[in-house]
Amino acid sequence: MMTLILIFVFFAVLAASWFMGLWSNLLTLVVLLLSGLIATNYFEPLASYLDKPVVGGPPAISAMATYTYLLDFICFWSLFLVSLFGLRITTDILSRHRIRFNYWVEIVGRSVLSLWVAWIFVSIVAFSLQLSPLPAATVQATPNSRMMLIGPDRIWIGFMQSRSRGALARGRFSETGRHEDDVDGNYEPFDSQADLIYKYHTRREQLENQKGALRVNR
Repeated sequence: MMTLILIFVFFAVLAASWFMGLWSNLLTLVVLLLSGLIATNYFEPLASYLDKPVVGGPPAISAMATYTYLLDFICFWSLFLVSLFGLRITTDILSRHRIRFNYWVEIVGRSVLSLWVAWIFVSIVAFSLQLSPLPAATVQATPNSRMMLIGPDRIWIGFMQSRSRGALARGRFSETGRHEDDVDGNYEPFDSQADLIYKYHTRREQLENQKGALRVNR
């Protein structure tokens, strides 16, 4: 079922972006990618701040502490949408005139970029489903199963892992364990131990056992 929904989203975004044209798709691709990176990189620190005290930071907002599971999903999409609209408005202001291309450059270019935009968006949506308060089996039957057969969520996680060890490196904000290759650095890579999918699958199962109460310990 989830695979069918993601396929529908893919083709809906593909069709919508194709009619936007080559230049608009180029801007959309950059904005979408940056928004996804920002949201994925910073939803954990934000959720940690709302849920529990950040290492070396101010006290957490304790009123949110019992809604740990829901916080991750909300923080991710809040950061993504704010970044998306903020960057899109900025690009529209800076680029008021659409560049015209040769007919075949326009057609081929918008087709390729539409596929790319749709794929990135589906990857981001698939990743966010791992954070969602849905029943475990609704997202994926087992942690080892793959959405859309190729696992766009896993591809996005792998891409984010590499970026969070470089340009998007984050300071330590939790006491969670890290991979042995990361323990010497004063930063916190995204999904350092490659257990995010397994962790959130377990949390969805815990959520089901609590009969709908969105309260799961982090």
